[in-house]
Amino acid sequence: MGGVLSDHKGRTWLTMWSMAISGSCALIAGFLFGLNPWLVSTLCFVWGVAVVADSSQFAAVITELSPPELVGTMITVQTLMGFTLTLIALHFLLILVD
Repeated sequence: MGGVLSDHKGRTWLTMWSMAISGSCALIAGFLFGLNPWLVSTLCFVWGVAVVADSSQFAAVITELSPPELVGTMITVQTLMGFTLTLIALHFLLILVD
């Protein structure tokens, strides 16, 4: 569905909207803690769809814009950066909780 939307509306449009939706879900998720599980599950489903949509767009951009001999390396760097940012965010979250 993301590929069809990006072909129809443009990759930039899809990436901006999916990141906006993903960021909004991230901001809302904590406030839904302890509420109706269906509400939380619905939010998490929407969040998951948005995350998949923006991630695939970034991978497509890398494969299209990188020199052919560096595509694998650049996708590896992108994945490494994503995991590193997640690790740092979780580490600082634990410090903030303490």
